[in-house]
Amino acid sequence: MVKRYIVMLITLAVIIVVFIIGAYTPLSEEYANFLVNTALKKFEHILRSDFPHMMLGIFLNNASICLLMFIPVAGVALGLLAIYSTGLVMSALAIVSNKSRDFLLAHVFSTPHTWIEFLAYSIALSENIILTYTIIAKFLLKKNLDLTSELKTLAKEVVIALASLILGAIVESLIIMSQRI
Repeated sequence: MVKRYIVMLITLAVIIVVFIIGAYTPLSEEYANFLVNTALKKFEHILRSDFPHMMLGIFLNNASICLLMFIPVAGVALGLLAIYSTGLVMSALAIVSNKSRDFLLAHVFSTPHTWIEFLAYSIALSENIILTYTIIAKFLLKKNLDLTSELKTLAKEVVIALASLILGAIVESLIIMSQRI
């Protein structure tokens, strides 16, 4: 159990680092504008909707990313690519809005929903790593590991991650709605 928490803390640290790397990736002004416009088009309907639809839209976006992260082996790459891409949008936003990356990152990291989402993603990635190890150890290395037990843990962690993302979507929607006033 302690090893599971250590893996989760390591994946949380990796998520933060990958996000920051994305946020500090240099971009041309043209590409930055493209990324910001693409993100705005994707999320415009969510940001303009009423609370329940906003919360649902945010949740479904984050849940789709999170569920991909649970896929053994591929989920790590897909998840880190999604996190890096989100960081790239932060980099683009800094360029387009002429605000410092430090300021935008400080804002993002000061919001509770960021930490809730990152925690959910670290649950997914750490379970991915542990499940992948269990599968490889059981079938390739012929170790006597309990795959059934790990699959039960997977189901529990999917529920925990998704519940966390619901909470994160509620918090994020409340923050967005409060800024409309």
